[in-house]
Amino acid sequence: PQSLVACEEFIPLISAYSRSHFSMQERVLKFLDESKQQQVAEMLPYLSKLIATCRNPDGSLKLPKATLLFNRKWALLYNHNSIKEQTTLIGYSENISDIAHMHITGHPLASPLVKSTRYVLFEKELGVEDPDITSLPMARECLEYVNYMSKRYIEVTQTLAEFVYNHKYTKRVVEFLKKPENVERALQKWVNEQTMLNKGQVPSPKAIEEQRKRILSNLEEGRVFDDIKKFVLDYSRVYLLSSIKTSIGYSLSARTLADIIPSMISNPRKEDRERGYAIWREARKISPVILSEEAFGESEYKRRVEGELREWMEARFKGLMEYEQNPTPLNLITPSKIRMDTDRFNAALVVFPFVDAPLEKIYKSLTKEDIQQVLAVAHKYRGNSPHLFDAITHTGLLIEVVMPWHAYRDIFRHRRGSRSMQLLTTRLGYEVPEIFVSAGIVEEYKRDMERAMEIYEGVRKINPRVAEKLVPFGFRVRALHSWHPLQISYVVNLRGDISKGNRSYVMFARSLKQEFARVFPETAKYFVVDTREYPAELWKKGYRWWDTEGIHIFKENETG
Repeated sequence: PQSLVACEEFIPLISAYSRSHFSMQERVLKFLDESKQQQVAEMLPYLSKLIATCRNPDGSLKLPKATLLFNRKWALLYNHNSIKEQTTLIGYSENISDIAHMHITGHPLASPLVKSTRYVLFEKELGVEDPDITSLPMARECLEYVNYMSKRYIEVTQTLAEFVYNHKYTKRVVEFLKKPENVERALQKWVNEQTMLNKGQVPSPKAIEEQRKRILSNLEEGRVFDDIKKFVLDYSRVYLLSSIKTSIGYSLSARTLADIIPSMISNPRKEDRERGYAIWREARKISPVILSEEAFGESEYKRRVEGELREWMEARFKGLMEYEQNPTPLNLITPSKIRMDTDRFNAALVVFPFVDAPLEKIYKSLTKEDIQQVLAVAHKYRGNSPHLFDAITHTGLLIEVVMPWHAYRDIFRHRRGSRSMQLLTTRLGYEVPEIFVSAGIVEEYKRDMERAMEIYEGVRKINPRVAEKLVPFGFRVRALHSWHPLQISYVVNLRGDISKGNRSYVMFARSLKQEFARVFPETAKYFVVDTREYPAELWKKGYRWWDTEGIHIFKENETG
């Protein structure tokens, strides 16, 4: 039977994760109360009977015997993945740590929607709820640190908001936006949008006048400050830790979930394991054969990769480990830099996720004996699996990035191509946002980051994966991506727009275009990328003011 929430009706509900604090349950019930009262009233008397007809007492689907046998034979016995792909699931996970959900957001065949960090709540001490942090021998010290960083995030947000609000640019921006011609410009944009949304029906004169009043009211002092407070979150989020709790919605096939779940339940982190089992319990209610306990389970191979193999790699290549505070931020690696048709290249790819070192450095350091041993040890624990080690997945154009975690999280979600990531660490230094310099808070920021480095190193000795949870977003991470030129042009165009994007990944996108142009100068001419530049302390709503008036004032002051 038709469900109360189906197909396109579900899209706004799951999309709202990125822009709201509400749980899915609250959102769905509110939607039904406000938009589907009649259907709810008509279906309510039959719901319990429908559930009893279609579901077993444990909530799992009642499948006909023929269906059970077909799925067991072709999906399990003969492992026909094409059958698994036809089972589509939609789910959500709430209050999951930012680092744990990457099992889902990082899978190339998953389609996730992630809550923006702008909507992370700090009303309570979130670290207390983290099973990995609370299990540490130095849990008390770590929890104090987690709560301190949460408070600093709030304090720095307030400091930056006051700095931008009181800046001379902001006063001029507000005056500019209040000019009659600019109010009318904003109003006409709204009219055009409403006309399009309502299939050609123009808003009424009354609605237009009300919108004009709203535009002006949004330029009053309190509203301006509130908007600026949201603007500066792109900078203050360098204080957030990867243990922060967030929420995600996702759609994926049973085959994709059968990849993700073993990765989660075999992880060294307790939270990842618990979340993996929770997702598995719910998913197999509607996919009781393909996602059954006999279909897969914990992966001994994955456990030993994160345990014995990581220890072996770190010990063997300890000399390559870097504690570099200003590493090369972007390296476009082509076959002319590294020979990719060699076992040396494959061995270097295997080593890359386990050491804090660039790929080229790893590649050049490998001896013939290293190559043989690395490949042998990496495949030692794979059991009956016929597959190569999953890091041996790169070729062609490789982009090695070293960038702040808060910016890389957005690059990470570009799932076309291959990706290898090193541990999130404090060993590659941290970004100092330009606006911190202008606001005069660099020294206190540096003290906070130095404290983070101490905490991280202490926890890394116990569990490197748990230590990742205590790394602030401002620290850098190293990753390797294989992207073809079309994907590079897409990333450059999407992430290079300063009016929409985070300043850090905008700079990455523009640097990527420049690196690409060095190798492919003619092809790069056809890249479309924003090249505008603005002061970090300029409120985003002032970019048009800067383009028309501000840049001239700035140049006059510079030359004056």
